[in-house]
Amino acid sequence: MFERFGVAAVCAAFVAGCSTSPQHQNPFDPLSPPGVQATATLAGAVSLEPITTAPSLAGIQVSLVGTGLTASTDATGAYRIANVPPGSYAVQAAQGGWVTQTLSGIAVALSDGEKTVQVPPIQLRVARGALSGQVLLPPGAPQLAGTLVQIAPSLGGPGAFNTVTDGAGNFVFSGVPAGSWIATASRAGYLATSSANLAVPLGGVLAAPALSLAYDTTASLAGTCTATGAASQAGSAIAVSGTDFNGAAVAVSGVTTLANGNFLVASLRAGNYAVSCSRLSFASGSSAPVQLAAGQTSTGVSIVLQVATVPLTGSVVLSANGIAGFVPETDLSGITVTLSATAPGDLPTPLNTVTGAGGAFSFPAVPWSLSGASYALRARRPGYLPGSIPVPVNAPAIPAPGPIALSAAPTAVTGAVALANPQPPASNAQVVASISGVAFNGTSFAQTSAGVGGPGTWSLPAVPAGSYTLTVSGSSTYLPASFPRAGRRLRRSGGLPAGRGQPLLLDRRDHRLERTLHARERAPSSRPSSRLHGDREQAWLHRWPAHR
Repeated sequence: MFERFGVAAVCAAFVAGCSTSPQHQNPFDPLSPPGVQATATLAGAVSLEPITTAPSLAGIQVSLVGTGLTASTDATGAYRIANVPPGSYAVQAAQGGWVTQTLSGIAVALSDGEKTVQVPPIQLRVARGALSGQVLLPPGAPQLAGTLVQIAPSLGGPGAFNTVTDGAGNFVFSGVPAGSWIATASRAGYLATSSANLAVPLGGVLAAPALSLAYDTTASLAGTCTATGAASQAGSAIAVSGTDFNGAAVAVSGVTTLANGNFLVASLRAGNYAVSCSRLSFASGSSAPVQLAAGQTSTGVSIVLQVATVPLTGSVVLSANGIAGFVPETDLSGITVTLSATAPGDLPTPLNTVTGAGGAFSFPAVPWSLSGASYALRARRPGYLPGSIPVPVNAPAIPAPGPIALSAAPTAVTGAVALANPQPPASNAQVVASISGVAFNGTSFAQTSAGVGGPGTWSLPAVPAGSYTLTVSGSSTYLPASFPRAGRRLRRSGGLPAGRGQPLLLDRRDHRLERTLHARERAPSSRPSSRLHGDREQAWLHRWPAHR
């Protein structure tokens, strides 16, 4: 028995010592060392959470946690990790701005050696936070809801997001991918404004600084304003009034036209406006309302100004002009009043009117004086000297001028007298001339000279126009001589100047003239008469006999 045991031990030792194959070196032998065992390749794909813009899938980092084995995805998001020994692994995918995802329990068996093991797909969610803020409108503007706020990545990350403000101008973005963003606020009628970079934290809320909107004042109105008859179109005042897009009142002034009448009103908000044009001496004009959008320039405004007119009222008064015994009429109707220019081009055609019974007159529409010179206001009536006063017509309202005074026109009636068959005393003492009748205005008038002066002249210095009888009489020694013909008018510029025509001849009462008058003598009721009708005519007087 001993011998058999020894032989077996010797044989076993011989086999062990003499074998040429290593023990557990088969890659697929579970007993083989890990470095000997066959390895597999893990393959899979990573996707990113859909957002407004498609992000790039290339470069996402995929790793086997705790092994040091990593890979990067290609443009399609696919990856492959080689040389993965048998075991259980956790596959982790990471990308900046996205939440890292880990997929555990990925098993690699020895039998997977030299094969590809598919890893379930992994989707990364965007790393998110929140962003809040407020949009402020200019002072006085209503804080209305609906201002558009947009945030966009400042470094080209995931896409943009939009929201609108509430009634107080506040806004909130929830679920914003963590990272750097720029917020932009915009609203019709305002200039858009943007923030600086805003860092949205993962899982936190960033309160952004307020965004202030300013009015968009890039709209403008352009056009022409032409003043009819003006030597130059420069200097007309342009004003714009209306309401902006918010309904707020807007008024702009201080703009004037150029020499060609053009104007431009800039820096306007969007709104509804009317343009007015004014100029001294012209009636103001305005355009129809113009709807103006932000940034728009409207060029269709055209205004034509006409010379302004203003009402003018006044009155006329009559004066006796110092003529003793003359009474001006009380009915002042029908007096002609004329308004005329004193400078060329101011009033091409004079204006005429007549007075009412009380002497009042009016011109309802008097054009302004373009030169600035006063107009001449004249009144005239037969029997009176014309009256005139200056009237400035260069203001929206003309104060009533003082009354125009018409003075009765005095006529000097003069002549000469001689004594027929003079007897001592042969002087003209006690000889007077008198006139009586109806003045031009229908009132009675009489006047007597102070006395005849030498050599035999007489004078009535102030006689109004009218129809009169002239009588020259001396002492009781002589018969009076007269011109009884009625109805002949005495012109205000006329008279009987001394030395023109024959002198009036006074007969003595006791001197008979039958033989000198002959057949020309007539009865007293039809005796010849002379005209008293201005200085162009002469007075002739036939002598009367002392006794019939």
